Amino acid sequence: MDNAVTNFIRSMPLVTRFLFVGCGLTTLLVNFGLIPFASIYFSPSLIFKSFEIWRLVTPFLFMGKLGLDFLFLLYFLYKYSTMLETGTFINRQADYFYLVLVNSILLLVFGLVIPSFIFMTKGLIMSIMYIWSRYYPEMDVTFFFGMKFKSIYLPWVFMGFNILMGGLPIMEFCGVICGHVYYYISEIYPEAYRKPNYLATPSFIKGLFNQPDQVVAAGGVRGGAQPPQRAQGHQWGGGNRLG
Repeated sequence: MDNAVTNFIRSMPLVTRFLFVGCGLTTLLVNFGLIPFASIYFSPSLIFKSFEIWRLVTPFLFMGKLGLDFLFLLYFLYKYSTMLETGTFINRQADYFYLVLVNSILLLVFGLVIPSFIFMTKGLIMSIMYIWSRYYPEMDVTFFFGMKFKSIYLPWVFMGFNILMGGLPIMEFCGVICGHVYYYISEIYPEAYRKPNYLATPSFIKGLFNQPDQVVAAGGVRGGAQPPQRAQGHQWGGGNRLG
C-alpha cells in the first residue's frame, strides 16, 4: 500500500506533485489539529504588519473539511494540472510553475478586496481548469448524469452545477478571470497584435528548473503535445456537490 501511494505521487510531474502533496498534507494536518487553522489563512494585515509572509502561500494549500468536497478538489487538481504539465507544458516546468505563480498572485489581488477570500485553493484549481479548457477546447467531457459536451464549456458547466446545488461560485468565477487574463496575455494578445508575451517566464525562474530559454515541443498544440480526442477519467457520478 505504501509503495503504491509513493509510486503514484512520484509519477506526477514536478509542479503538480508539489501542489497535490502540499494541498493534501496541509488539509490533513489542519483537520487533525496539528497545524492551527488561524495560522494559515490569508490576512493582509498579518502579512504586512507582522511579516507572516507564509500566508501568501498557505491560502492555496488548504481544501477545507475532510469529505467529498476535499476528494473532488484533490482529484480535479491532480487531473487538470497533470494534463497541462504533461501536455502543453511538457519539458517546460518553469513555464508551468510561472503559470501557477501568476494566477496565485492575481487571486491574492482579489483577496485584498474580497474579505471572504481567506483560502483560494478553489480559485487556483478553477484557473488551471479554465486554462486547460482553452488549450484543449475540443476534447469530449462526460459530466454528471451522462451529460456530454466539449471541454471548452467545462468551467461554466462546473459553476452552473455549483449554483444548482445551492452554491455561489464567486471564488471559482474569479479563478476563471485569472485564468483568462493569463491565457489572453500569453497566447491571444501576442498572436493577434504581434506583440511580445508580457507574461514570459523570467530567466531566473527558468534557471531554477534548468529549463533552456527555447524549448521545442512536439505536437500540434502551441508549445505542447497533441491532445487526445477524449478526456479520460471524467465519468463522474451524480448527486455530489463539487464546489
